[in-house]
Amino acid sequence: MFYSEKMRKVRIIALLENRYNVVSALHKMGALEVRKSDISALRDDSVSKDFANISDELVRFEGAILIMSKYAANIKDEHTQGFRHLTLDLLLKKCAQADYINEVFEISEDRRRQSERVIEMESALEQIGIFNKFNIDFAALKNTKALSYKIIRFSPKLKGEVKNALHGHKVEIFEVPLKGVVNIILVYGSKEEKEIEDKISKIKHEELDLHSYLNSTPKDSASKISLEIKDARAQIEKDDNKLSEISKRYYQETVNLKNMLEIEYDRSNITGSFKRTEKSFVVEGWIEAERLKELEEKVSKVTSGAYEIEVIKSKELAPTLIKHNSFFKPFDYLVKFFSMPRSDEIDPTYIFFISLAIFYGLMVSDFGYGIVSFVLATVIAMKTKEEDLLHNVAKVWQIFAVPIIFFGIISNQFFGISFSQLDPIQLLNWSMGIQNIIIIAILLGLFQVILGEAFGFVNRIRHGHIRHALSKLFSISALILGTIAISGFFFNLFNSAISTYSAIGAIASIVLIIISDSSEAVEVTSLISHPLSYVRILGFGLSSIVLAALIDKLFLPTPSDGALLFIVYAIIFIVLHMLNMVLGIFEGIVQGARLNFVEFFSKFYKGGGQEFKPFSEKRDYVNK
Repeated sequence: MFYSEKMRKVRIIALLENRYNVVSALHKMGALEVRKSDISALRDDSVSKDFANISDELVRFEGAILIMSKYAANIKDEHTQGFRHLTLDLLLKKCAQADYINEVFEISEDRRRQSERVIEMESALEQIGIFNKFNIDFAALKNTKALSYKIIRFSPKLKGEVKNALHGHKVEIFEVPLKGVVNIILVYGSKEEKEIEDKISKIKHEELDLHSYLNSTPKDSASKISLEIKDARAQIEKDDNKLSEISKRYYQETVNLKNMLEIEYDRSNITGSFKRTEKSFVVEGWIEAERLKELEEKVSKVTSGAYEIEVIKSKELAPTLIKHNSFFKPFDYLVKFFSMPRSDEIDPTYIFFISLAIFYGLMVSDFGYGIVSFVLATVIAMKTKEEDLLHNVAKVWQIFAVPIIFFGIISNQFFGISFSQLDPIQLLNWSMGIQNIIIIAILLGLFQVILGEAFGFVNRIRHGHIRHALSKLFSISALILGTIAISGFFFNLFNSAISTYSAIGAIASIVLIIISDSSEAVEVTSLISHPLSYVRILGFGLSSIVLAALIDKLFLPTPSDGALLFIVYAIIFIVLHMLNMVLGIFEGIVQGARLNFVEFFSKFYKGGGQEFKPFSEKRDYVNK
């Protein structure tokens, strides 16, 4: 319950002729995290000879699917029956025979060219249309070597500079002023072309390159371009129809083959992590202890008994595999976000869940806020995917709405309003019982810090660090005896003899901490500061309650306010309570998590583990 699954490192030895069969069995089983062997006497194995071919085909099929998926939106859900996995030779043969893949690329490339051409022609059509009123035959201009022309666009502010630049030259100017710009056609003698271009280049302008489109008058050229655009769009439509037809016929086959290629890609690549001799190969890795027997059965079957499996004693830290039910999945995410637990330490997820729920519920403590939180979190969880960060946050919010509701009831808070009918069950009073809440917060802190030290003791015992483990016991002793002493001296909860002996015992425990583990001595001051840090529960909880009460006092709408004021007050009331709720929720999560990560985890938790990632196949479409 509090530890990751027991792992064993194993070594499998089998004949090279059975390598693919063993790899396939391991892949299907999905239970072994392959690690590079450190046997220096053996040479490294290599990837499969088919790896390059598989990789090329996979890239080809992925590209085709990227194109086809745009046309297969309506048929994805109609053909979900997967194919059986082909042998590698048959798979590569079938992929090579899939001529429609090349056809998809050719049609798609033609469609791309036509689309780019349409965009270019539409831009030219717009620019040529500016000069439609001029009956200039550009074909005649192109056929004579005596004349040249240039079409430019510039700001009206530069009109004077352009005229000055052209002054003294024989230039015919055809001008079309539009909003914010001036468009002109310059027709001039070819002998003056270089000089005119040099002068124009010194003025900020944009040159419109329409030489390939202006083959007659602007009006006639525009008509011709319009026809060409129409033809290009017709070709695009034909290409779309072809791609749609191919996708309808071959899409499911393509994704099936791609899925098979992905599986074979992983299988052909993993052998690069093996070791080998002339006739055998060696693969090592981590596996759950409870699946060792299953591994032997699988390997024995595919090798006809010609294999050897041994469990290796390794100083290497095993990967972490934690199995929680789906309810705890969002909290797994939060713990892993802080740091993945090591495989040799206690998993804090369950304690983290319980303590965070208590701290969070106490700091918000309002039945109304809890109900609104539950509804909003449920809606967000329903609208997001399970793998999304927002979905995990929403699930945590949804679950933690329950302690908000519970603490809201026992503290008699409903959007900051208290009801006299609930006074008999009111166990927490944020306005009159502040001292009691302080005591509760400190006791919660003491309990969690002591629990953290106890977990630290267990971890160190498991690692064989006896002296360090003793320091944790002395820390627990110092905390308990120190609490008794302080409670007796300052609050008269114990008689003077008990308080005195407890104080002596606490001091002795601190001395023993320093003697047994010098590194733990640095943490002595935290034995006092960390439990006191839990008083922040009171501070943030009280601020939320006071703000809610203030909102109610100023803006609670009543019928006596009149219709208009009632609506205005109601809107302000809702908005301010929503803001207070969001603030309370944010602070509750942040501060509750902080108390766990800093005050609790620091007593026993190292983190930095590596998540168990077995060599396993992913079959989206293909049957086994």
